[in-house]
Amino acid sequence: MSTIVMGTFGYIDPEYHKTQKLNEKSDVYSFGIVLIELITGQPAVINHGGERIPIATLVEPMIERGEIDEIIDPKLNGEYNIISARKALEIAFACIPQKSNERLSMFDVVKQLKECLEIEIHQESLTIKSTDTDIYYEDVTAPFAR
Repeated sequence: MSTIVMGTFGYIDPEYHKTQKLNEKSDVYSFGIVLIELITGQPAVINHGGERIPIATLVEPMIERGEIDEIIDPKLNGEYNIISARKALEIAFACIPQKSNERLSMFDVVKQLKECLEIEIHQESLTIKSTDTDIYYEDVTAPFAR
């Protein structure tokens, strides 16, 4: 009995094409691509001028130029923490190096994503949106009533 690995272009570990072997870091690669899709709101592969281009290829130069707002899914309407968004992109790109030994472990991915979540939660505790006005708190240490 033999098994043939099937996968969608854009998600398959580049090392698999050379070695025909998958490993735990192959899943990390695929997860990194899914994470980029979630952050950008774009598919893993974009048709650009009749050519199929991986989303990471289009996003990476934008990160280098600091164009984070241009990368983030426009459906978020700018309602995100730029520091958390940048960190999430860094995590995603740390999942997709060509060589599997250069990728994060899934344990480290989860740990770092939790840090992103903490940044977002902290930001939400500092800003309370109201229908009348935005109220900003310098320091919130306990729950409060409105």
